[in-house]
Amino acid sequence: MRDAGPPLDPSDLSPEERAVVPEDTPFRRLIEDRRVRLALIVGLPVVVSALAATAILAQSFGIARSVVIDGPPTLAPGATSAVRVSYDEMDDYGLPHEVPLQRVRFELCLPDAGAAAGAVPAGRVRRDERGRACVALGERAVPDRGHDVELALEVPAVPEGRYPVRVELHAGEDRVAYEFPALVRAAPQEPLPRDNGRTTPRPLGRAGVTVDLVPSGGGVLRGTVSDLLLRARGPDGFPHAGSLWLLGIGELAEAGLPEVVTTDAAGLASLPLRAETFEYRLAVSTVPYPPLDPLEAEVGLLPENVLDRAALFEIGYQPILGRLAPGPPGAAALDRPFLPAGGPLAVAFLDGGAPRTPLQAELWREGRLAGLASWPAGAPAAEFAVALPAGLSFVQVHRPAAVEDGVVGRHVWGGAAGGPSVAELRALLAALDWPPDDQAWISGVRRALDELDEAARDRLGRYLLGRRDAIWYPAGVLFDSRPADRARVTAVREGIKTGMAWAIGAVALAVLAGAVLLGVATARHRRRQRSLGDVVRSTATLDGEAPLSIYDRAPWWVQHAVLLRIAVVLLILALALGAIAVLVWGMKQTYW
Repeated sequence: MRDAGPPLDPSDLSPEERAVVPEDTPFRRLIEDRRVRLALIVGLPVVVSALAATAILAQSFGIARSVVIDGPPTLAPGATSAVRVSYDEMDDYGLPHEVPLQRVRFELCLPDAGAAAGAVPAGRVRRDERGRACVALGERAVPDRGHDVELALEVPAVPEGRYPVRVELHAGEDRVAYEFPALVRAAPQEPLPRDNGRTTPRPLGRAGVTVDLVPSGGGVLRGTVSDLLLRARGPDGFPHAGSLWLLGIGELAEAGLPEVVTTDAAGLASLPLRAETFEYRLAVSTVPYPPLDPLEAEVGLLPENVLDRAALFEIGYQPILGRLAPGPPGAAALDRPFLPAGGPLAVAFLDGGAPRTPLQAELWREGRLAGLASWPAGAPAAEFAVALPAGLSFVQVHRPAAVEDGVVGRHVWGGAAGGPSVAELRALLAALDWPPDDQAWISGVRRALDELDEAARDRLGRYLLGRRDAIWYPAGVLFDSRPADRARVTAVREGIKTGMAWAIGAVALAVLAGAVLLGVATARHRRRQRSLGDVVRSTATLDGEAPLSIYDRAPWWVQHAVLLRIAVVLLILALALGAIAVLVWGMKQTYW
């Protein structure tokens, strides 16, 4: 950079030269310094960009470690409830990332230290710093450092009410603890109805035979062959053994239905069904169908002599994830709803396929969530960590984020031995509640049990379990720390955003001050030029020259064009920075 040399001495200049030469002020020397101008040209956009980027990145600032506990909305006193713990770390955009867990511990804290005396063993009770009696509900080490952990909580027989539950997690190098209120209540959870393709009993005209249909596998799956179990009862309500003729209406006409099925001594028969829509129409008759006009058969217009002995079933059903096959681990594709009590339990899809997205499997017993199992994407089956309880249980599978979307469930029976033996079927019949209309059929089934072969007993067992599969349990979330974690991180982000808005606004004010200062300097220099111009004009008059100075030949805005441009640019920049500050101030969180 060339040295500008020492400043000119104003005493050596003529009046005209002094008017042309700018006034030597510190501000002007600063502006004329090329290094300062280069720093302003390069540094100001960098500073503004850094401030704006920091404000924008404040939207994604902060790490939120959150715990979600899936389980029943209430805990049963004196019983075991299953929960699943998920521990996540939110990334820069609020998306969860798995954090490996090492150990999980649950405690139920009673307000009175003596409340747990006699109700639980002393080894399960710990007195905390607040004088409460904290009873250990369950603890589990995670040897594989998994992300989702299922464990059973043994709730003590405490009075019903709302108690604080404390969960302590060891994850990575951190140890975190959460406390939340939980409702302890003995009332079981009631299931909700689900349309899975089951039909209500309907009489076949005046033939005296009543028929109902129950899907096997938890529901009817569109686009694949599903199994339906048909039950027929005679005029006296006892099982009807005989032939029944079938007619598919509409799309079922091309679904490959058998023309006739024969019911066994229990009044049951199996038939395959391939439905392409979410409803199907099926005609069942006690007599063969005469030749029908294709158009009449397509729309279900049956002749009068057929309607006297037939019934038309119009069945709708909801989509399901797949047809379930409960069974022991290692035999995922084998459908075995009768299993030994106390043994392991797994659930898979009947077609042997694996889910494309992670699923959640639940084991319910008498309205209580007894077990939870994660079903990873691509895995052939989901295995429960808890043993199968004795008696009737319900297994349901659904997506973790949408319980009611595609949920499918099946009942399983835990008995003395696997398989629907005569003894197991008698125990199942005795364990189920039957309406008055079915009492005669139950009596007939009990008398015919010894006459049924293995296939008929298996069909009977599937019907007894399947007629109760049209339900689902809306398992909720016992605790979710994400709202509080999000609020904390949001507060941090809002603070950074506000600080950056003030910083950008301060830069805008500084630039505006520079524009005002430059304008003031320009005005001062203009007044100086005018005073010196008056001197030039008066001197010219005395010397006999024309009273016109060089400063009167060009407008003042032309003489000070550079300074005016700089002032205008600074003003525009200040306004732009002010607008950016307002935008940053008004930014809303969009990543949660």
